[in-house]
Amino acid sequence: MAADDAITSASYSCPAYQMVNKIPPNFDQTLNDLPPMYAYDFDKHPPQDTDSLVTHSCELNYLWKPDLTGDATLSKQMQVWWTNFAKFHDPNGSAEDKQKNDAVWPAIESGSVNPQILRISDQSAAENWPEKSKCEFWKGLDFGSWFTGCHSVYWNKLSNG
Repeated sequence: MAADDAITSASYSCPAYQMVNKIPPNFDQTLNDLPPMYAYDFDKHPPQDTDSLVTHSCELNYLWKPDLTGDATLSKQMQVWWTNFAKFHDPNGSAEDKQKNDAVWPAIESGSVNPQILRISDQSAAENWPEKSKCEFWKGLDFGSWFTGCHSVYWNKLSNG
């Protein structure tokens, strides 16, 4: 479990948290042609093994093979979120959808000290970024740049906006 926790925080959650914290306060993403950012933490154990680790890509069956999940309700909700994100750049849907429903997936606010994510589980809900204190440890290590590949495109646009 400790190795999994270290790999998860070093490879996934902390690099994403660092990206979020590079957005300057009061930065208007829409004026710079950047869509809002959304983050999630998938925290649903497979039905056949509730003691197993929830690892990277565990959520994919809920999107593509819902019959294997044993949770049709969560599968349908996730399909709606992913479809809305592709269609509207917002997992909560169109402006009209937001008026009908509570927007449960918060956009990450620029310069936020406590950015919010959606924890996807049996009781999906917005919450503050989990265990961000671990990121201070990883931030202090010098093992190269966190931002490579497609991230550099986003950050060049943000820096030169």
